[in-house]
Amino acid sequence: MPATYRLSHVAYSKLVLHAAKHSVCEVSGVLIGRKKSGDEVEVVDAVPLFHSRPLAPMLEVALQQVQLYCDQNSLQVVGLYAANQGSANKDVSAATSKIAGKIDDNLGGGAILLMLDAAKLKARANPAVIPYTQTAGGWTVLQSNYLVSPPNPVDLVQLIRDRVYAHINDFDSHLDNIKLDWLANDVVAKAFKA
Repeated sequence: MPATYRLSHVAYSKLVLHAAKHSVCEVSGVLIGRKKSGDEVEVVDAVPLFHSRPLAPMLEVALQQVQLYCDQNSLQVVGLYAANQGSANKDVSAATSKIAGKIDDNLGGGAILLMLDAAKLKARANPAVIPYTQTAGGWTVLQSNYLVSPPNPVDLVQLIRDRVYAHINDFDSHLDNIKLDWLANDVVAKAFKA
């Protein structure tokens, strides 16, 4: 297991905005970045996948497209994020565990699973996620010092007030309208730089 996971503000903000857009749904996406030599995984971006429970064929297609995107940008899939339906539910579902396990296998170990914690989000805790890594006994919560949050996080409250989340697209949305940018979400990424 890597000693440090670095979570960029872009990746963190995208996962929160994805959950905000589909606040009454289960959401999930992949975390992309680099597994560096030594003991560090850098999470540079998040790619929103679903705002419903994913079906195996659609998940496979989405992950293939994400892998192509990663190959073109010298990145790799380093983890998964999820938010359960119902703000109080922070448990790792069997489906989430299985998908994250496959990502961990493909990475050769060291993948991270981030579960959004709505209570922490309401309290404006940074980051408002519960980080897990896979161990022999399943997915285990990381000690908080293993997850390094960005030093200057974007003011997510203001982004939500500005309804930036309305512009985030996931693979589910892409299936409804193939013109939607779900891999890079450039419109949303520009809001972080403004």
